Amino acid sequence: MKTFDLILRFLYCVFVPIAIGGFALVVPVGGILVGAAIGTIVAVLGTDRWRAATARIPLVGRALGKMTRLGDYYREHPPRHVVYYIFYPLLFPYWLFVKRARGEFRLYRHINALALLVLIVAGLTDYLQHWPPELGPNEFFSAGVATFVLQTILTMSAIMPLVTTVIVFHHEHRRRLLIALAICGGITALSSVGLVVHNTQLSQTTEYRLRKRAEAVPARRDAALDHAVAAARAALRDDTKPGMVEGAPLDAARAALEDLWKPDETRGFRVWWSGPPMRVVVVFATIRHRDPIWSASGVSEKIPTIDRLPREAQAELRSTR
Repeated sequence: MKTFDLILRFLYCVFVPIAIGGFALVVPVGGILVGAAIGTIVAVLGTDRWRAATARIPLVGRALGKMTRLGDYYREHPPRHVVYYIFYPLLFPYWLFVKRARGEFRLYRHINALALLVLIVAGLTDYLQHWPPELGPNEFFSAGVATFVLQTILTMSAIMPLVTTVIVFHHEHRRRLLIALAICGGITALSSVGLVVHNTQLSQTTEYRLRKRAEAVPARRDAALDHAVAAARAALRDDTKPGMVEGAPLDAARAALEDLWKPDETRGFRVWWSGPPMRVVVVFATIRHRDPIWSASGVSEKIPTIDRLPREAQAELRSTR
């Protein structure tokens, strides 16, 4: 059982950065990263060195210093099986009422509080940058409550397995495993960063903002879409290959869409072009389980309904419905 626990700990900690990268496509993960990083550093440095490193930090040094109790506790109470920590948030009734489990939970309160503080600050920053003036606190909190709960669960599921794994390897003097874990974890972390950077899909929160902004001001929505169609048409050439269009026409359409939508929201829009002789231009965003947001025109008139579009364009607009 001990060997199985060590193997599972190693595999979990190596691949959890990829999972965090996947979650980053849905929700912000800054709090998870901060909490996991601090917890791991505390475990690696040990009690004395961590206290010395944090003692002179203004304001938060005292709170950070108290995190050293992790090492003291686990010297007397070896960590449980890693599965226990992976599913820790689901054991809420257990660690609330059982004395030892409750005591272990308290050890992480400063780390979790710091992670939650990061989540709150990131949430407020996101609100100020991306939501007003069309969207207010009601829309923000409608999306934010579920996101905050998910972030909290992910933070606990990531921090505790990582911290206890480092402590187990450190206490058992498994230096080679620690080095291998650092190398393999670093590789998967870089892969995770690459996944996030090269992702072209909107996060659910961004898509929610895109949709709610369109619903909030329909007149401005229609004007921005018509402007985008005109901008894309002006950047197109007759020899542009029919179908989905990249490059200058797409860039021009997205720039025009900033009449209403935020830059990260405009990445959800695409451009379709029929080519001659119809010369139909469609600017659209497909929304999960919702009607697409779109506008289109032919040579001289706006196209009012989807069934008036060429079949290929209809297929694109209905591709995720």
